[in-house]
Amino acid sequence: MNAIITGATKGIGYAIAQAFAAGGFNLAITARSEEGLRSMRRSFGRYFPESEVLAVPANLGRKEEAKAFAREVSGHFPAIDVLVNNAGLFLPDDITQEEDYVLEQMMAVNLYGPYYLTKALLPDMKKRRQGHIFNICSTASLAAQPDKGSYGITKFALLGFTKALRMELRDHGIRVTAVLPGSTWSASWEGTGVEEEEKLAKAFEIGVDDYIIKPINIPTFRARLRAAWHYRRLQDSWSENQKQLKEYAANLAISNRKLKQAAYTDTLTGLPNRRAGMETLSRAWKISNRTDQSLAAILIDIDYFKRVNDTYGHAAGDVVLKSIATTIRNTARKGDFFCRIGGEEFLMICQDKKIDTRSTVIMAERMRELISSTKIDIHDELISVTISIGIALKEPSMETEEQLIKTADKALYAAKNAGRNRVYAATDDHVFEPDISF
Repeated sequence: MNAIITGATKGIGYAIAQAFAAGGFNLAITARSEEGLRSMRRSFGRYFPESEVLAVPANLGRKEEAKAFAREVSGHFPAIDVLVNNAGLFLPDDITQEEDYVLEQMMAVNLYGPYYLTKALLPDMKKRRQGHIFNICSTASLAAQPDKGSYGITKFALLGFTKALRMELRDHGIRVTAVLPGSTWSASWEGTGVEEEEKLAKAFEIGVDDYIIKPINIPTFRARLRAAWHYRRLQDSWSENQKQLKEYAANLAISNRKLKQAAYTDTLTGLPNRRAGMETLSRAWKISNRTDQSLAAILIDIDYFKRVNDTYGHAAGDVVLKSIATTIRNTARKGDFFCRIGGEEFLMICQDKKIDTRSTVIMAERMRELISSTKIDIHDELISVTISIGIALKEPSMETEEQLIKTADKALYAAKNAGRNRVYAATDDHVFEPDISF
């Protein structure tokens, strides 16, 4: 893996570079001092021989040098996994007394440098959807401190930049972390002391994970960096597991829906199957009991279907089944449920307050006439088939939906015995061929 560390030759930057090199990272380091970079590269070559170190002198307060550094690093390493914006400048003074250039110089190094370098490297990180950006801010990012006015302004700005960047990149797989050290013994800040506890409390409240004080104990700092890196890997692993779990759950839900659909669908005609039909009838029966809605069951059977199979073959029989299923489905009333319950037999369930024997018979007669007039192409021969229909309406004497189906089946049997291609209706004790002229 590859990491960029700015301001790497001294203080916190040097300690960070040591920690990453110890972790097996290749490093791209930069500072303004060429001699400091050469010395650091020689030292790392002795102590971390497995880590490649690219050392490039640059003043990141200058936009063109920051962009040139990014181009050189991108051309050298195939990808950048970690960017540590550590380079900083501290010029202690009172805002009311300092020269104008004080704020300008610190703003260039402390904010513009990280801004330009980060923007130059982001396209590749976003394309790969991975990377971690660390901005080394300061507890001066949280509250004003004596003789640190303009420095605090720049660090407030860097923390704001970090927060904005984190918000914009949270959906791109890129992590953005602000590190807020206290007063640090380094070439850029010759001062010591532990920040007041209320400042540390405020830092933790806004999301700081850890802090360091000066003088820095390098082994301790390296240990803390390793722990933070381990924690980050655990977070990445957890995020990846969560992502995989969500994908698995989504795929499982899709599979379950498909399985449920397959369990309730007749594969030949695409209609609901017997199981779906019986469950729908059971629900309709319960609704009818609660609301006193009328309920009708219509059984439909294709006449002489075996003759079709014997004459033209089972493939032709499948064509007939699909044709009749499509015709009835397209002519069924809104709210009617239509399914295939087996072989050449179909079931239609009608539920409505306006349903009565006459309206149901009229609708069934229209279906029968439409089917008998439909020509079906079988091996370039147009054939016609007819259907017989049995109708039953729910009656007060019926205790279960099975009784409704048995009554409709009696009517269908009577239609068959009467010569087929006709509609019969039945009650608990009477089977008849309805006269729709009344």
